[in-house]
Amino acid sequence: MSQFRSIFRQISTNNSYQVKDYGPNNRAVSTFAPDDIAGLTGWIDANDSTSITLDGDFVDSVTNKGSVTCTWQANVAAARPFLSASLINTRDVISFDGVDDILSSSVGAGTLFGATTPTTYTYGVVMKPNRIGTSNANPYALDVITGMASSGWTVTVGTSQGLTSRLWHDFGSSDAADYVTSRPAQVVSGSTMSMIITFAAKTYSMYINGTFVGSTTRSVNTTVGLNSVRIGNEIFPSGGDPALFDLCELVLYSTEIAAADIATLTDYFDDKWGI
Repeated sequence: MSQFRSIFRQISTNNSYQVKDYGPNNRAVSTFAPDDIAGLTGWIDANDSTSITLDGDFVDSVTNKGSVTCTWQANVAAARPFLSASLINTRDVISFDGVDDILSSSVGAGTLFGATTPTTYTYGVVMKPNRIGTSNANPYALDVITGMASSGWTVTVGTSQGLTSRLWHDFGSSDAADYVTSRPAQVVSGSTMSMIITFAAKTYSMYINGTFVGSTTRSVNTTVGLNSVRIGNEIFPSGGDPALFDLCELVLYSTEIAAADIATLTDYFDDKWGI
């Protein structure tokens, strides 16, 4: 195996494709990083210890690695998430307890998305949901991964409108025109997954583990510029709970990234996090 790796490294070098790491399954991670794609404004990498300040094993703050200068942290010490060492694909992740854990950006969402009322953006997240609500009594049983501090822009996992065990990108309304969601069986509790959402020309498109699953057309919520981006403990406007999940990586771009970039970013997520 060591001989194979040496040969692969030589081939890679000769073809200007440098290899920097191997996962447990010997899946190579190239020197690609999210900031190789233009427009990266927000970036949390749970495995980058240089960007995380700890208090014991609790995450006191995370330095944003994108172009926007900001930090992510809990509003009170008791709501800090936990750093779980080497939990996913031998890499560190930030674990949210599903009760009150939160990371909130120190700048407004409009800054992170590039404009108070953005016309284009891309959101990407790698995470492992550890609870997926199935009750439809609300009719919501949604755990909030990311939200815009009561503005209605949310990424949630769970059940709504009779659609069970889905990942949702939604705007705080029960109107079907206001959300785009994953397909059945694409979201499994305890399984690591990626989601990429692009927005342009009022159209939101969703990709789950690199597969296009659908789109919807709606104007962006203009209140996005008034609020921070919150991860974990965000009250969904129509009902919902903080999410119980492990956060691996999150990226925000001020542009709709191209199809080729979606594929490259997905490959990077897959290799790095063992999806």
